[in-house]
Amino acid sequence: LPCHILILSASGIPHRERTITMTQYQSPAEDEINLAVLLKKLKNNRGIIIWSTAALTLLAGGYAFLKTPVYDYSACVSMGITGVTDQGQPVYTQSPKSVIAAISAAYLPNAIHDFNKSHSVVKYDSKDFHVTNPEDSPLVCLETQGSKDEENDIASIINAAASDIIAHDSKISAVSQSNIQANINNLYASREELQSKLKSIINQEDAVNQEIKLMESKKAITSTERAALKKQVGRTEGALTAATKEARGSGSAIAMIIQNNELSNLQQRLYHLRLEQAVDLPKQETALNNQLKSLRRQFGNITAQLKTNQSQLDSAKASLVALQRTVLLRPVERSTLPAGPGKGVIILLGAFLGFFLVILYVLARSAFTYDSQL
Repeated sequence: LPCHILILSASGIPHRERTITMTQYQSPAEDEINLAVLLKKLKNNRGIIIWSTAALTLLAGGYAFLKTPVYDYSACVSMGITGVTDQGQPVYTQSPKSVIAAISAAYLPNAIHDFNKSHSVVKYDSKDFHVTNPEDSPLVCLETQGSKDEENDIASIINAAASDIIAHDSKISAVSQSNIQANINNLYASREELQSKLKSIINQEDAVNQEIKLMESKKAITSTERAALKKQVGRTEGALTAATKEARGSGSAIAMIIQNNELSNLQQRLYHLRLEQAVDLPKQETALNNQLKSLRRQFGNITAQLKTNQSQLDSAKASLVALQRTVLLRPVERSTLPAGPGKGVIILLGAFLGFFLVILYVLARSAFTYDSQL
């Protein structure tokens, strides 16, 4: 009810008058009364709530049973491998990302265009398909959704796109296989050449070692011969002294001359032996040792080259074994269950949504009626 309040000034003369509506000062008890009223309203309209919820539930059930089920379709292509890196990681014919771009931009649109043209319909669009690459895998998967009746159409489109990428990658794989095999053949030829060189070096080393042994024997023979010559020179010098005394006594110098010539020959021979022992033989020995060192260096270098060759050969063989062609790893498959929520979920959602909307309607109508009464 309205309440009039008179406000007086200090002199007692009325200053102003204000009308205050008591509804502006509602107590908590009145709030409880309003909530009770709302619950009563809901109770009074329970028939509308029940029947409306049931009707929307039936509509949701009808939609769930009458709508055409949509299934997930997918097929995956395994990318070909042309080799492995030094870290053992595969090298693909094409990276999955580049294949996704190629399928999305060319292969899939072409397959859809050819299908629509051959069937005289414009039923499918590249936007209906998705191309993905599962993380850390060589797979490239084509995915879409459709009904059971569209299974053959979808399989035809996906298989056509997959066949194009497989045909393209097969050429790359064939070239890679040919290159790897040619490299293996070259490595085998190089190994045979290196092994031939190694055998030649071993033979040369054996020959030099044999010459060094002969040099040692020659040095020993030269030393023996030199010692014998020294003794012979000593005897010849003694004979020459005796021949010289005899020549002075007899007046004949023939024996002296003979002994002198023999001594001269022996001394000359001894000189050559000394020269050979001091110069020639050491020089030949040094040359043979240097040749032996050079052969051993060559042996080490060729052995290292053979190890490198074997490592390269093993790597090439591993690449050939690891070589894989791009294949359709998983043909087009339809999911066992339809995509999206099932029939039960749709019916429950319909019932909940119907109940919620009817409650809102009843509350809104009650609020409007209450404001009209005020």
